Amino acid sequence: MSKKPKAVATMKQLISHLLGFCWLVCFTGTQCFTSDDDMCQYSTTCPSFATCENITTGYHCTCKRGYISSSLEEHFTNPAVKCVVDRCQDSSTCPAFATCENVAGGYHCTCKRGFASSSGKQNFTDPTVKCIDVNECSQDPPVCGPHNQCNNTRGSFTCQCSPGYSSPSGTSWKPGDSHTLDCTENLISCQPRILQRDDFKSLCGNSTQHGNQQNNRFCTFLNETSKTLESACGNGNQSISLKEVSTSIDLLFYATAQQSNGSKEEVALVATIFLQSVESAALATARKSPGNKTQTITGETMTIVAQRVTDNCSRAGKMIELNAENELMSIDCMTVVGAREQGSGVVAFISYATLESILNNNFIDQQNLREDVKLGSTMLNSKVVSGTIGKPGPLSKPFNFTLEHKQKKEMEDKIICVFWNLTGPWFTEGCRLLRENSTHTTCTCNHLSSFAILMASHAIKAVL
Repeated sequence: MSKKPKAVATMKQLISHLLGFCWLVCFTGTQCFTSDDDMCQYSTTCPSFATCENITTGYHCTCKRGYISSSLEEHFTNPAVKCVVDRCQDSSTCPAFATCENVAGGYHCTCKRGFASSSGKQNFTDPTVKCIDVNECSQDPPVCGPHNQCNNTRGSFTCQCSPGYSSPSGTSWKPGDSHTLDCTENLISCQPRILQRDDFKSLCGNSTQHGNQQNNRFCTFLNETSKTLESACGNGNQSISLKEVSTSIDLLFYATAQQSNGSKEEVALVATIFLQSVESAALATARKSPGNKTQTITGETMTIVAQRVTDNCSRAGKMIELNAENELMSIDCMTVVGAREQGSGVVAFISYATLESILNNNFIDQQNLREDVKLGSTMLNSKVVSGTIGKPGPLSKPFNFTLEHKQKKEMEDKIICVFWNLTGPWFTEGCRLLRENSTHTTCTCNHLSSFAILMASHAIKAVL
């Protein structure tokens, strides 16, 4: 039973207080407390679901766990304040990816950054409302800068430099990162991709440029290739024409031809190095050329056509067509510059005069051709060509090439579109026949490499 408050009930007591130091005058029928009272001893001091605590300046009330004050104060003394159920203590009050906030008179839910409510309202209490991921990558203007690719993630997004571009601070960025992403165009390396692999770097010691294994025919070839590429590509940003590099490339071809009497594996490797070297030199030269000018040079061993694209593909569906000695290449402009880029790109198409004599029938394996019929005599029936944009991997859109037959196709002959695999054999994967006649064939491929036309005479029977 709680203790009743002290009441000043007689005139004598009242006078005594007035003559001394008066704290409080209390009239009959009311509750009043003197300064030496323990306020927390009275059950009515704090509301239900609250605890009372005496402090030096008096007391205060605090709502128990699971409750919150109607004034949103942690501690209070106002007798009008109540302790109400804290709805935000229950994790199911708001949907996934939302925060719960207590407000005067109740609560509301708010979707976290990167999410939006299905009702379209910023704050809500409706239990049927969900928080849906916002696809920042579809926003206009784009959330990522120029030469960036946007990748939407749950509740956020990342920006990544487009192929052929890089940033000093790294190649990706996400909200909250302290660094910025300033993607600039990479200079194309003149070194063939295959020689950048660690196993080839160690093949001839620490450097292929110093001729540290002159007795090794292959390493000697690598030395000559490296020197030739240095001459072909030049230094810095100085403009170089394809005409200036054609002599060096011809010398590289002759060095390659000298290796053709080696083993099948050696010839395949040397040919791959040669093909990638020519592609790299052509791209590096085109990268340094001004404007959208197409450069064409015909040398003793090949014809190179290269173009730099700087107009951001002025219209949708624009095709870039290159003609090298009546061999044709057609590629979508956006494939060259990148689908979301505001910048430029380069493309090169090379037709080799006699390379098919090196990459000959010895490198045709019918198991790699994936044909549903058993083929008769099979031969290379075109020049070897290369197409490159300096970016590895599958293309956003297939490209087409048209090659002239070295030997007229007869009705019963079968045409096969093939590409040169790094390890040697001719493969068909990713390429298919688009159209043909007796003198020309058009193929379409979803990747870039070096290509040729095979002709098989007399497909003799179905493979069981």
